[in-house]
Amino acid sequence: EASDNFKYIVSVTIQEKGAGLHHSATCHWDPTADGSVTVRWDQALNMDVVITVFALAL
Repeated sequence: EASDNFKYIVSVTIQEKGAGLHHSATCHWDPTADGSVTVRWDQALNMDVVITVFALAL
């Protein structure tokens, strides 16, 4: 469940499997309260998916 105390920023990259990919994401934040997670999902037959979620404290 999402918290009302955070602002969430989501970035999703979907591309054809086998194509080259360099993925980079950055955010200016408070390291004691904010965070991020990046997940690569490559189980689909013909695509790669990279999802990054930033959680920024309000």
